[in-house]
Amino acid sequence: MKQVSGAVRWMAGVVLALACALPAAAAKSEKIEELVALHDLKTAVAIGNYYLKQRALFAVRDELARIGEEQKLGPQWNAADAHWQQAQSEIMNVAVKQLQRDFSSLEWLSEEWGQLNDHDFSERDIDVLLAHFHTTDGRKQLMIMDHGVAVHVQSALTFSGKMQYSVPGLEKDRDLMQQLFFDEDRDMRFDISDSSEGTRFAMSATGKRYFVNAMLNGSSALLLFAGWVAIRRRRADLHWKFMVAAFVVSAVFLVSYVTRVLISGTHRYPGSGTWKAIYLAVLMSHMVLAIAVPPLAIRTLFLASKKRFAEHRRVVRFTWPIWMYVSVTGVMVYVLLYHPPG
Repeated sequence: MKQVSGAVRWMAGVVLALACALPAAAAKSEKIEELVALHDLKTAVAIGNYYLKQRALFAVRDELARIGEEQKLGPQWNAADAHWQQAQSEIMNVAVKQLQRDFSSLEWLSEEWGQLNDHDFSERDIDVLLAHFHTTDGRKQLMIMDHGVAVHVQSALTFSGKMQYSVPGLEKDRDLMQQLFFDEDRDMRFDISDSSEGTRFAMSATGKRYFVNAMLNGSSALLLFAGWVAIRRRRADLHWKFMVAAFVVSAVFLVSYVTRVLISGTHRYPGSGTWKAIYLAVLMSHMVLAIAVPPLAIRTLFLASKKRFAEHRRVVRFTWPIWMYVSVTGVMVYVLLYHPPG
C-alpha cells in the first residue's frame, strides 16, 4: 500500500507540475508570437520575390524556346510573338501564385523564427524586448534589424552574381524592391546622441544577441527555405544558388561568433553536478563535430558545382546529419549555459 500511495503522490506531483508549466509555456508562446509579428520583412520579401520571379521567367523562356525548336516553329517564334507572350503570361501567373503561397506569405518563417526565439531567449528577455520595441527608438531599431535582413539577402544574391537588375518584363518588381529598400533605409535612421534608451538597449547583452539572431538567422532561414522550395520544384540550379547564399550568411555568423569570443572570452558553466556533466558532454561533441562541418560543407558544394551528383549525394549523407547535430547542440549549449536548469 505504501508503494501504491507513493506512486499516486508521484503521479499527482507530475500532473501538478504539468498544470503549472503549461500555462507558463502558453504565455511565453503568445509573447513570442507578438514579438515576431512586430517585424516587417516587406523589403526582404520584395527582394526574394524579384529574384524568384526572374529565375522563373528565365526558365519559362527557356522552355518556350525548347518547344519552338522541337516543333520547328521557326525564327518568328520568339519573345516578341503574341502567342509566345500569351503562353509566357499564363505560365508566369501560375508560378507567381505558387510563389506567393510558398514564400511571400512568410507563414513558414513565423514558426521558425518563433522557435529560435523560444530557444535563445527566456520569458524575461522576451518581456524586455517587447517593452523596448514598443517605444519610438525601439521601433527604429526593429526596422534596422529588418533592413539588415534585406541587406544580407540582397548582398548575398548580388555579390555572388545571381541577381540581375535589367530583366525585361520585371521592371515594376525591380522598382518596387528598390523603392522599399531606399524608403526603409531612410525611415530607420535616428540620432543616437539623443537616445540614451536606444544606446543602452543596443549595448545590452539581450539587445546584441537579438540583433544577431534576427539578422543572420532570419537571412539564413529565408535563403534555406528558398533553396528547399527550388529543389522541391526540381530546380537544381536555383537550389544551388540559394544554398551557396545560405552558406555565405552562415559563414558571416561564424565570424561574428569567433569575434565575440575573441573580444569577451569564453563563458564558464555556472552550475555543478549532473547538469554540468551533461553540458560538458554536449559541448565536447558539439565542438568536435563542428570542426568537421566547414570541410564537409565545402566539399558538398564543390561536388555540386562540378555536377558530380552521385558523389554529392554520398557526401550529403554525412554532411546533413553532422551539420544538423551541430546546429541543434549549438542551441542546447546556449540554453544550458545562459539558462541553466534549476
